Amino acid sequence: MYDWNTGVWTNEDEFDSSFALENAREVFDRLKESLENICYTFPLVGFSWDADTDVTPNGWQTAKIIANENGAKLAKFLLDIKNSCNTLNKDVNLRLIGHSLGARVILSTLDNLNNNNEWNNKNFTIKSVNLLGAAIDNNEISKISMI
Repeated sequence: MYDWNTGVWTNEDEFDSSFALENAREVFDRLKESLENICYTFPLVGFSWDADTDVTPNGWQTAKIIANENGAKLAKFLLDIKNSCNTLNKDVNLRLIGHSLGARVILSTLDNLNNNNEWNNKNFTIKSVNLLGAAIDNNEISKISMI
């Protein structure tokens, strides 16, 4: 299963150029179609986060904070998926893809999971992480412990 994480200034609903530069649903659908075209048939889940800040330098700084805060929400979602599948005696491979500030959400998620006793005690893992056009510094990636 892939979890696709969009970046800042995207909108969940209809495209609105006064607010969003992209539509999160459209970005998700493009990724899904691309994966299907290479015969990837596993479930794909999109995670949209509240990235609706002003399109300004100050809005960008606020969006980075919001992205970091959403890591806890995605971590809980992934823990719930692993627990549900574990209860059904099914193994699920989680693969994360994040674009732009969505990559920051993923790094925050990994940090949350790395510090989660339940996740660690059950030996849950993330199969792979892909950061596309990540809006993060190189040193931020190197200081995160991979799960």
